[in-house]
Amino acid sequence: MSTLKIAWYNLENLFEPSKHPELKEEWTPEHYKNKVKNLASVISELFNPPGPDLLGICEVQSEKVIKDILNELPYGNEYDIVHHDSPDMRKIDVGFIYRKSVLSDPEAVAYNIRKRYPTRNIFVVTFKVTNGSILHVIGNHWPSRSSGQYESEPYRIMVAENCAWVVDQFYQLDAEANIIVMGDFNDEPFNRSIQEYLFAIRNRARVQARKNSTKSRPYLYNLTWLLMDETTSGTYYFSKNPAGWNMLDQIMVSKGILVGNNGLEVEEKSIKIFRPKRIKEGSKPKPYRKRKNKWIKGFSDHFPVMALIKIL
Repeated sequence: MSTLKIAWYNLENLFEPSKHPELKEEWTPEHYKNKVKNLASVISELFNPPGPDLLGICEVQSEKVIKDILNELPYGNEYDIVHHDSPDMRKIDVGFIYRKSVLSDPEAVAYNIRKRYPTRNIFVVTFKVTNGSILHVIGNHWPSRSSGQYESEPYRIMVAENCAWVVDQFYQLDAEANIIVMGDFNDEPFNRSIQEYLFAIRNRARVQARKNSTKSRPYLYNLTWLLMDETTSGTYYFSKNPAGWNMLDQIMVSKGILVGNNGLEVEEKSIKIFRPKRIKEGSKPKPYRKRKNKWIKGFSDHFPVMALIKIL
């Protein structure tokens, strides 16, 4: 039995040279090249070489920066890209890298989300898996907490409602649809946007018992809850938060994948945060940025999350 290796990684402001909105001309070709190489080295180590079969990414400026990462991967020619330019004001997008020998025939749809101004799309890609199964993957990068967690919460609830609608469309067509929802949600598994509006929950029995009807909620099983009891349970560290760590990057699955009814079945305990020592600054993710006139030549301010799906 083979497995589908999936992961999500916020690449933290991966802009082309001189196009970084904060660093401007200081973001030189040399810094860009270094960061691309560093990120590619992390991606290649996911699941040990040769890396993931499906990687969702965010905070990428263009398809070009994704191609540059592929060019640095040891097995980069085994991958292809699905990307869409979002209308986000900072020009950062969601995209996917996938292994062509495992996933094929991608069909993509981008759902535009608007506040008073445009934000990142909900990016949906449907693949065919090697065993003939159909897989729907929904990539997310929800509005940030920069204006305050509770002040900005309505925006994330708005996107959650839209994402739940997308999930429900697949459920209405097939109660056993294979759906993976992943992303940087800028909220944690216990927050209202995730539990009450996206309906991504920790109650396995409730997800399994879901029956299709126009009144059924589009429940997802949030694998990331399994990581919440860890001492440093998070993919992102924000010092102003009393807890410090935030579990912002998450992976969720539909009923079909949870119980293996439609050719794919998740290995629940495979969910983990990838955080080897070399990509840390102390215990935190080591970013690539300028700090007090000194360059920290790291990777990203987020850790990747990863999981395994059995191909039945």
